[in-house]
Amino acid sequence: QRKSYRESIRVRNTYAETLNLLQADIMKKLNKSNLKGKNRKILMDAMLVTIAGIAAAMNSSGDGMFSHSIVKCSPIHASW
Repeated sequence: QRKSYRESIRVRNTYAETLNLLQADIMKKLNKSNLKGKNRKILMDAMLVTIAGIAAAMNSSGDGMFSHSIVKCSPIHASW
């Protein structure tokens, strides 16, 4: 059981790290002052997807740590 737990965490971390790299790239693009309209909305949506992806990975990693909480992803209006 311990071996499967470690494997679950390893897989989770691989995906979470990839999503973190995507977040850094998205934030860099959002910080460009000339970004407006549809392109900005697409990037904001992409950021929310990465946040939801990391939350889902943490929730389903098999460690039970987050099993008691419900993760909801709702639109966030923020300026980066």
